[in-house]
Amino acid sequence: AGCRSGAWGLRTSMVPLAKIQGLRIVQNPFDRRNRMASVRVDTAGASQSGHRVDVPYLETSTAHRLVELLEHKAAELEFRW
Repeated sequence: AGCRSGAWGLRTSMVPLAKIQGLRIVQNPFDRRNRMASVRVDTAGASQSGHRVDVPYLETSTAHRLVELLEHKAAELEFRW
């Protein structure tokens, strides 16, 4: 799984599906009002100060489908450190 972020400097983060430890949908009041959400991916071995993997500005239904898809794909694989 991968995501890009940054306004001026583009960062691309690639996450092996087998390293996914947690997925969550994050919404602030602005997101809820506009039917939007972000998906946050927690990975094994990521430092607290490191680059977070967030997929922002999704429609709420798209965010739920993405989490379901990633959960399903990650569950099929053996966890590796």
